[in-house]
Amino acid sequence: MRKPTFLLVAIAATSLWANSMCVELCVPCTENNDATCEKVQSLCDCPAIIDSLKAAEVAAAEASKAAEEAAAAKAEAIAASKKQLTLNLLEGCGANVCEKNLYFIDEVFQKSESIESEASASDVDKISLLDAAENLGNTAVSICSETSGDCTVKLSYESTTMKLVSVQKIEKTDVATTAADSDTESQEIPQTVKTEEVEKESTPKTESSSIYDQYPWLKVDGKQWRLGFSLNYGMGDEVDFWRVKGLSSKNTDEGLSLDAGLGFVFRWYFTPFLSFQTGLSVFFYYVNIYDENFREVQVIYTNNWGNSQTARENIEVDADSWNISSELPLTIRLGIPLGFLQPYASFTHTFRKPYFGSTWMDIEGYYCYKELGSNSGTYAPSDWEFEGWFGIGLEFNRFISAEFQWMLYSKVIESERGHKNENYWRTSLQFVW
Repeated sequence: MRKPTFLLVAIAATSLWANSMCVELCVPCTENNDATCEKVQSLCDCPAIIDSLKAAEVAAAEASKAAEEAAAAKAEAIAASKKQLTLNLLEGCGANVCEKNLYFIDEVFQKSESIESEASASDVDKISLLDAAENLGNTAVSICSETSGDCTVKLSYESTTMKLVSVQKIEKTDVATTAADSDTESQEIPQTVKTEEVEKESTPKTESSSIYDQYPWLKVDGKQWRLGFSLNYGMGDEVDFWRVKGLSSKNTDEGLSLDAGLGFVFRWYFTPFLSFQTGLSVFFYYVNIYDENFREVQVIYTNNWGNSQTARENIEVDADSWNISSELPLTIRLGIPLGFLQPYASFTHTFRKPYFGSTWMDIEGYYCYKELGSNSGTYAPSDWEFEGWFGIGLEFNRFISAEFQWMLYSKVIESERGHKNENYWRTSLQFVW
């Protein structure tokens, strides 16, 4: 009994193995009639196997074609329904803010129902809002893109601008209705709903968030803030140089006074025509004075030995002075946007702090030399200078500005040494990006 049982098991295993082998052997033998293929065809019934393979290929091709046709038909139906949805949204609701329930089946728009709202909307140009209405419709369709069957979306938007206020997906808690039922006017809207809020970046309309919508000419094109550097050059005059009454570079036979600086710039545009600018600059200031017959009824100075002279006139004066300081400007600029070119006017208040410097002076043989910190005509370490400037300039495409400035006032703490505002001007070239 053991031998017949073993033969039955072997025959069954051989049959299963042979069936898969026949498929592999019959395919290459369809175009080959040698002796081996004749044995394969006699053992495996190759014609039947080949016919079944061809039938499976045809069925798979037909199924793929049917799926493609169904997908194309669905896409066409969705595209056609989107056009209907766009026109429906453009119709509005007779109010400034419209609220509508939109009904879809497999992403295909079916109908809408307006929710009551206060009527006060005015006529608008619907053609100009066509793109905005289409975007609203796409937003509603996207909410139902992952829902098969019925889908309801509650949409709230501004009828005059097509701006989205809020959008909600409403999921029914009872059994979904069929497509035929949803087409009838008597379809019952479910009373129990679960609301899922889908937030938009734009918040509900408020006065602060819609300021640029109400006044688009206030919106700044491009970056609101920019960084860069400035190059400054100017010529000025000092008040009572070295405490000699009336002595200055502009009031002598030969005189030179120059101011040069390099700085960092930060600029913020509030509107296209109003901006604020600040930064930090380093300045080098130099003065040279020579007068062979300086005429003044009163001269007050101090030499190296502490001697003072007063009531002198017709004296020879020769002097050199320099200092290095830092400056913090606070600037308001008011311009007229003219496209690429923008003329502007500015007011600048600066805080100036000297750090290093020296003064050499010869008054008829009395030599004096002072370094910064002496408080005898040279800036002291505790000095601060406050200056006011009025400027006019041209701005080129927001990147380059050229400005001419006049000093309005100057006040120095501690050393009582400052600049004459009526004789002080400077130019500034600024590069920002």
